[in-house]
Amino acid sequence: MSGTINLCELVLVENVFPECSIKMLDSLFHSDEFPWYYCKSIGLNEHSIIRSPKHKNSVPSSGFSHLFCYPDTDNKLKINSNYWDLIYEMVRVASDKLGVDPKKLVRCKANLSTPQPSYPEGSFSSPHIDLQREHTVALIYLNNSDGDTVIFEEQHKFPDGKEPETVTIRETIPHKENTALVFDGSIYHSAGLPINRTKRINLNLDFEV
Repeated sequence: MSGTINLCELVLVENVFPECSIKMLDSLFHSDEFPWYYCKSIGLNEHSIIRSPKHKNSVPSSGFSHLFCYPDTDNKLKINSNYWDLIYEMVRVASDKLGVDPKKLVRCKANLSTPQPSYPEGSFSSPHIDLQREHTVALIYLNNSDGDTVIFEEQHKFPDGKEPETVTIRETIPHKENTALVFDGSIYHSAGLPINRTKRINLNLDFEV
């Protein structure tokens, strides 16, 4: 796979990492040394939208994340983790499969969602976009879990488009280990919540275009 991601196109990439790398990440993310930070609302942050569109299945959902890098106020890459070199090398090696340029990575974080048994199946976090500028998203699923990624019909118009009041589900993508979903960052999306599994872990990468 190579080239740019077409608007509206969803690309699934299997076997993103070698099996040894998946095991290494699993060990790292479950170690006592690796820091996870509490997020009041999964998906929403200072680089995301100000107000989330509504959907009847969207529910308040907290979780944990680890931000490896992000764009500073001058849109320059700011390193935010002692594990950055390790993660960047893995992204660099996988970049051909993902069809992205690792030098254009502007934000990278790991997400950890825990079970939400009080919510009905099909519930998901706030619909959102990752950045307020044109970008490509690559979600790399690191374990098998319920809580599909939800893709909506609506797309954001950069740079000054308004958020839609509501969103309509286009399709859902299973959270399958060592599979990546790559798509245009203007597409509103959401993280499904695990009900039956103990955790849902992925890498969320954003690349400038």
